[in-house]
Amino acid sequence: MTSFMVGVYFLFTIALIPFIALIPLAVISALLIIVGSLLAANNLKGINFDDFTEYFPAILMVLMMVLTFNIADGIGWGFILYTFIKVFSGDRQAVSKMMYGLTGIFILYFVLKLI
Repeated sequence: MTSFMVGVYFLFTIALIPFIALIPLAVISALLIIVGSLLAANNLKGINFDDFTEYFPAILMVLMMVLTFNIADGIGWGFILYTFIKVFSGDRQAVSKMMYGLTGIFILYFVLKLI
């Protein structure tokens, strides 16, 4: 039902395209930045700041997204750091096999990016 309603709403927006085109891109860019910042801030509230192995990779992930201007790079560095911190702290059970696989893929991604 959700997909159907989203499709209906998109059909309604076709009539609004001439009005939307009047809005300058600078305004749209600023709004997207504000909305993205608010969503990120709301998700940061759910991080367990009592556990270093949980909050440090999350903070690094956000920081790397900002510094590299690339969401995939930020997520990759966060996944890699999370896996390494959990393994070296002795909490291997907290890391799933899928996370090990994704960490390997991201390491390969960064190595191939350097070549």
